[in-house]
Amino acid sequence: MFPRQFLLIVFALSAAHAVPAAAEDKHEDQATQLQILGWVENAYLIAPGFDLSAKLDTGANTSSLDARIIKRFRQWGRRWVRFAVMDRETGEEVVMVRERERTIGIVRHEGENDVRPTVSVEICIAGLQRNIEVSLVDRSNFNYPLLLGRRAMKEFAVVDSSATFLGSEPCPDSLDRSGIVLDPSASDPDADRPRSRNVSRKNRADSENQLSETHDEDRDEDVEPEDDNPERLNS
Repeated sequence: MFPRQFLLIVFALSAAHAVPAAAEDKHEDQATQLQILGWVENAYLIAPGFDLSAKLDTGANTSSLDARIIKRFRQWGRRWVRFAVMDRETGEEVVMVRERERTIGIVRHEGENDVRPTVSVEICIAGLQRNIEVSLVDRSNFNYPLLLGRRAMKEFAVVDSSATFLGSEPCPDSLDRSGIVLDPSASDPDADRPRSRNVSRKNRADSENQLSETHDEDRDEDVEPEDDNPERLNS
């Protein structure tokens, strides 16, 4: 009959070995679902339908999209961003509106800090349709209009830094475009809901103020700090 203390030690050692094994199995299962992609890939911005090249950067947390004329405004009690995206191949420019996800403050190691709004956009890359959060910023001085950071890539990709264009799978013809609207702020999402007379009067007054194109400045406490990504100019 083994002493009780000896049995407790054996049990503790078995448990210590079992936990890393389970964690390792989970990690392996997740890894089998990830695609190996190069540090540059072709991507497709589903709305408005532009092909664009993307840099996959594990040094950045949040993705970023080349955008111009970035205007923040409030409407229907929500925060929106109006911005223009351009097809670099044709020069075509399309204005989009998306609800603002958050605002991040880019803490630069050199130069002035930057404040950017983030929105969700729909892309297809390596045959996969993804909805990703991007910060909006003028990337006209960079070779790649789209930068994919860790938050966007963690569920579908690992990066081979020695290769490019490994994602050979084309985007399917049956991309889900349902619910994708260039300007979802054009109609009141709560228009069909019954309202009391007082609420309707208040909302009508608020809407008149919110329809203005004035820049919506963020309060300092609303800005989430984020480290600058070490991307170099013209990269």
